[in-house]
Amino acid sequence: MSSSPTAPFDSPQPAGDTPDRSGVKKRPLRVALLGNPNTGKSTLFNRLTGIHQQTANYPRVTFEHHVGSFSIGEQAVELIDLPGMYSMTPRSPEEVVSINVLLGEGAVESDPDVIVCVADANNLERSLFLVSQILDLQRPTVLAVNMLDVAERNGISVNLKELAKQLGIEVVGLEAHRGVGLEDLKRQLLAAVNQPPKIPHNPFSEDWNQRIEQVAELISPCFKRGPLVEQADRESTESINAATIAAESNAESAYHRFTAIRLLFDTEGLLDQQFQNQKDGKILNQLDRVRKSLNQDGILLAEAESELRYAWINRSLESVIEVAAAELDKTNLSLRIDRWLTHPIVGLLVALIVMVVVFQGVFLIAEPASDLIEGIKAILAGVVSTVLAEGPLHSLLIDGLISGVGGVLVFLPQILLLFLFLAILEDSGYLARAAFLMDRYLSKLGLSGITLFPLLSSFACAIPGILSSRVIANPKERMITILIAPLMSCSAR
Repeated sequence: MSSSPTAPFDSPQPAGDTPDRSGVKKRPLRVALLGNPNTGKSTLFNRLTGIHQQTANYPRVTFEHHVGSFSIGEQAVELIDLPGMYSMTPRSPEEVVSINVLLGEGAVESDPDVIVCVADANNLERSLFLVSQILDLQRPTVLAVNMLDVAERNGISVNLKELAKQLGIEVVGLEAHRGVGLEDLKRQLLAAVNQPPKIPHNPFSEDWNQRIEQVAELISPCFKRGPLVEQADRESTESINAATIAAESNAESAYHRFTAIRLLFDTEGLLDQQFQNQKDGKILNQLDRVRKSLNQDGILLAEAESELRYAWINRSLESVIEVAAAELDKTNLSLRIDRWLTHPIVGLLVALIVMVVVFQGVFLIAEPASDLIEGIKAILAGVVSTVLAEGPLHSLLIDGLISGVGGVLVFLPQILLLFLFLAILEDSGYLARAAFLMDRYLSKLGLSGITLFPLLSSFACAIPGILSSRVIANPKERMITILIAPLMSCSAR
């Protein structure tokens, strides 16, 4: 397989050394840990590895990754903590890194033996979107449902056994911050080695399955044959276990189907761009014809995948989640509020009022603190003037140090207050709704709603605004945001 971190379309390599008769691998068991941001993934990583972890950079990229080690009996385990991601549709370099690791590209010796998906019990529906895409690979997978205690306090009950039955994989309940469920997770990690999901994962209708198979047939000439299959062609079958060859063939077929799904739905994703840079032009033309025929039927591919997967998720969770009546009332209230906050007219008025209140509050509240700093600066200057006579040292302390540093500190209360208000808006969830609302207007400038936060931050200081623009996946959009950010009217300017 190619070692390039930007070429994930070669056939996957075999998982590596097989266990001996005792079930213990000759090398460390490689486990990839992934999930949505804020699901407690890092807490689980720290709990499992303790002090036995290190930070390094992926080859040829600047993003750091964490690798830790621990033992399950006599079996050594290497745990790779991947950057948080919401889907297998990479829109940022960090997400590309995660996918490359999952497919055994560059960052590790080969693809992981087991994938552990961490889900938030409070937002299981959202977490299962990524799990659904991972299951397309038909790889050994364990689902760790974290923060069960928080879900219980919120009136949410999760039937883990029923969820495992629906998904066809092992499901473990966790309270990672308290260390609850870790031993059960370790047992399931060993049990999952070389064990793909018990039931084939297929969230698509019959019509979509036909289209996926059509794309898989189109791109199949682009793949290498699996290494074990090639070896079986050259040598007698006595030297290779027939079951191993069959497992390799099934893994390769699942990988082809996974790639076909991603190419069909990710029309502007980074993986699609990589495929176009590497593969045959005739195949790409045929792939474009398939996509255009769907577009002519009025089908938006990106939305179609979300609708299909969430429909499958809702069906799967019908008998899995029970929500208390009080929590349902809160959810219904939240939905009603959302309808007003995202309304094209009322929502815009609310956003305008919120911004006026925030910025007026920043200046009004920060004014006394700024005046206090100005007063302290004047007092210090007076003290220095009484102690030192006119001269180079006097000028350095008063004009350089006191006036220079004081001139910067006088804006510090405004900057701190603005970031405090932005943090409150973000934690309350309003900022995400404002970004959704502003997307339709910012799109006319070649931007999207996600640029709202960097631009708002730039009112305090353009430097953190520019730094926060790294969350924008589109390079062109990111560059426009960086160029606009210094034009925001910050207090210092």
